[in-house]
Amino acid sequence: MTIVLKPETHRAILEKLKSDRYSTADEVVQAALQLLEERDFLLDQHPTLTSIEEFDAKVKQLTDTFAACVKPDVPLLLDEAVSRAGIYQEHP
Repeated sequence: MTIVLKPETHRAILEKLKSDRYSTADEVVQAALQLLEERDFLLDQHPTLTSIEEFDAKVKQLTDTFAACVKPDVPLLLDEAVSRAGIYQEHP
């Protein structure tokens, strides 16, 4: 099999060979193909209803955990307290 590479692709393979991680151009190409397979697999994954339900359950768990850690008498910050102009003012 004869493969014609663009000059920049040829240089990229040579650079990988200089790094001593790969012994042959075939190893470089095999590694690249494996990464493409992994990427394609991940791109083909679709969220399922179960994963969305699991996500919602995790969000609720984290929210409940946070709420349990916050004291009930902690005052909320007013919008003006966190605005750009408001950060230079004194707030209770």
